[in-house]
Amino acid sequence: MAKKDVNDPQFWNVFMQRPEVQAAISKKIRYESTAEAALQSKMGKLERKQRRYDIMQELMACATNVKHIISPMFRYKITQQYLWKVLCEAREEHMLFCDKLRQPQVYHRLMAIKAEITAGPYGVAGWQAEEEVEEDLMDKMVVEADCIPGGIDGEAPDRKQVLDKREMQGVLDFGQQIKSEGNEAFANENWEGALTRYCQGDEMLKNFAAEP
Repeated sequence: MAKKDVNDPQFWNVFMQRPEVQAAISKKIRYESTAEAALQSKMGKLERKQRRYDIMQELMACATNVKHIISPMFRYKITQQYLWKVLCEAREEHMLFCDKLRQPQVYHRLMAIKAEITAGPYGVAGWQAEEEVEEDLMDKMVVEADCIPGGIDGEAPDRKQVLDKREMQGVLDFGQQIKSEGNEAFANENWEGALTRYCQGDEMLKNFAAEP
């Protein structure tokens, strides 16, 4: 039998064509491909998670009526993807996120997404219909969307209902009316009535906060 010369290129050409060698190479390629896909999937999940927390941070500064719209559909990927797009556009345009969400085209798209989600098998499908959200985010979203100032049993004394500009103006106008009534009672030496109105105004105003 002729001695095999490992320095001969022909030897390696023949060797690489052997079935067991081809099988080993194929297995390695498949393993590397699977490992790379798993790594990309993990990185994608981490990126989406960070985006969700960024979106949530911005949403917390929005009026309660905005949170109420988004809360039922926040857990779906299609919603998160669109909200991230809107947030990026708001940052590029130097707009507040809450103001961007009120733009007609954005609001109507959110309503369309909500309709697609609730349409069952005739609505969103595939990855868009998938749910991906941390429970602490959903708990926070639900609580804020159904905001009860101070909490049900006073467990959240710092919680306030966030109002948009129009809603806040209504509260301020009513607060001014209460103050005027208190001043009038004070001028008439109705001390108890004045104190009551002042306390009512203070109690009302401390339950609300304005958007940035």
